[in-house]
Amino acid sequence: MEKTPARAAILVAFSLIYLGTVAPGVNWGDSAKLAILSNSFELHPNAGYHSLRTVLCYPFNWIPVGDIAYRQNLSSAFFGILTLGVLFGLVRGITGSKFAGLVAVISLGFSHTFWLLSNITESYTVYTFFLSLILLQFVRFLLNHEERSLCLFGLFSGLAICVQLLIVFSLLPLGVILCYLLYRDLSSSQPGEPRLKIIIPWLKAASCFFAGLSFLVIVAIVTASKEGWGMRETLYQTLDLTHSHYMKSFFDPLLLIKNLIKRIALFNYQFPILGALLFIWGLISGVRRQRTIVLSLIFVGITNLLFTVVYLVPKWPFMMTGVYVVAAVIIGVGAHNLSITTNSSVRIKAILCALLVAFPILTYAAVGQFATDEKIHIARSVPYRDNVQYFLVPWKFNETSAMQFALDLTKTIEPEAVLISDFTASAVLDYLREVGDVQISFEIIEIGRRDIDLMEYVSSEIKQHPIYMIGGAPIYRVPELQEKFNLRDIGPSWRIEPK
Repeated sequence: MEKTPARAAILVAFSLIYLGTVAPGVNWGDSAKLAILSNSFELHPNAGYHSLRTVLCYPFNWIPVGDIAYRQNLSSAFFGILTLGVLFGLVRGITGSKFAGLVAVISLGFSHTFWLLSNITESYTVYTFFLSLILLQFVRFLLNHEERSLCLFGLFSGLAICVQLLIVFSLLPLGVILCYLLYRDLSSSQPGEPRLKIIIPWLKAASCFFAGLSFLVIVAIVTASKEGWGMRETLYQTLDLTHSHYMKSFFDPLLLIKNLIKRIALFNYQFPILGALLFIWGLISGVRRQRTIVLSLIFVGITNLLFTVVYLVPKWPFMMTGVYVVAAVIIGVGAHNLSITTNSSVRIKAILCALLVAFPILTYAAVGQFATDEKIHIARSVPYRDNVQYFLVPWKFNETSAMQFALDLTKTIEPEAVLISDFTASAVLDYLREVGDVQISFEIIEIGRRDIDLMEYVSSEIKQHPIYMIGGAPIYRVPELQEKFNLRDIGPSWRIEPK
């Protein structure tokens, strides 16, 4: 990565910003789960375990500050910063402009979801780091046709799959483009020219891809031998096909359109006003001036967008991060092309960068306050969590709701009781028990993961031991329970009692 004062300055600035806004402790759901995995160094071929992320982020546990969750939050911030560093080089490589690189970095760095994910323990900033590396090598190959760039593209692609299976939605369109380039090279070869000479660099790139992927293959083989899995079960676990039922959205046009509208709205929330305008100008001007690269980026962005509409629907706001990386590149291209067209001065460029910083921060603060005042429903309620602040505002320096909830809950439930919970809350309790050394003696039944009928279970067990329940989402069947039982609110949970 080439060192420049501009890149160094912007990365130092974002390091300070992210360090000041990172969450101080454990968070809900996957964040707690990944902190547990990083602490225990548990590797698994299932895509939901993000095993290479565990390996890469494990050294952050050695930082002598805060608890494991805080240290893992710092790892997300670290890879967020690395993503921005690679993004700067990518956009500068396309445009030859430091200004364009700064605009792209500011746009992505202050975008809502990327900022949020750089503040909590998740796999997505590691994913965006590898995605930006892949795009960098892809662009370099398009510009210079270097064997080294093609091989690095293959290596980073294989490693990225070991981090986040979501990368496949970027590799598919990029693979199609590269296959076309190979076909073109073979078709334009001179008579008598050995085709093997043309194919060898591509074979080397394929070898690098499988070298990167070998990490996941080794983990899968070791786990399969330990668990006694066959080939079919190993593939099912590795590909994480448990979420494939969401693909049914492909066959529901109305749902498809509704989901697309949601994603477009969230996209505009990431890059409010000026960022969105620069994105549009980047599309228009980039197709004329940087045609091959911009069309390739559009192909990658659209493919990611379409798959987030139909796959793993509950996680779609986070899964859109790949789209935002591509959008930031196009925004940088748009800013560069606009500065050339208008012959912008240094002062105008500085004002543009300042506005790109101000607009997102003001937007998040204003929207968050408005949603709070109007009591707008953002997501299903979880005890102690302010959904508006948690989902609409990216800074997390004061986010302690998960830890406070878990600590209070352990004080209100007797040891012989049973707690019915979903993954979002139960993961925090697991963190407290496995990492925080807090003794939790009551049984936790994770609804949605265990194949039980809630009504039948409560009816048969309520006389045997106290039963508590968290939340009021449809999965808890609260109206049905209220018909047969009393639900007494005791703060962090409800106690289910006979009528």
